[in-house]
Amino acid sequence: MSEQTEKLKHTAQEKLENVRQQLDKAKETLETTFDKTKSQVTQKIQEAKASLNETRVQARKNKAGFKAEFKEHKDEFVEKIEHLKEAAAAKLEERSQHKVIAGAEKAERHAQICIDNAVVAIAEAELACLEACEARMEAEEVLAGAT
Repeated sequence: MSEQTEKLKHTAQEKLENVRQQLDKAKETLETTFDKTKSQVTQKIQEAKASLNETRVQARKNKAGFKAEFKEHKDEFVEKIEHLKEAAAAKLEERSQHKVIAGAEKAERHAQICIDNAVVAIAEAELACLEACEARMEAEEVLAGAT
């Protein structure tokens, strides 16, 4: 019985040693895998940050382009409004110079002046919208700079 106990003891010790070796291998594999994964995650984070920075730079360039284009359109609207005001003033002046006008011609000119004034009002409303958009873009820029 003692010899059998010795064999069982020896077998148990061998199995225990095998389990310890497997445990050591598993621990080493786990540490290696963790280090590799951590390195890969760190690299992906750096790549994502670089991509985000590139996107931000491109967005700023796009915004600057939109802003320049917006200003150009605004200037065009201001110029159109000035021309429309001049045309309306010229028509009013012409109207005051001609005292004797046939009823139909007078009504036609009055209608045209009303149309011109409506066009001016519409153009001024569009300009107000453009200026509001410009103010919004500037406010967004200020807010973006604050963050």
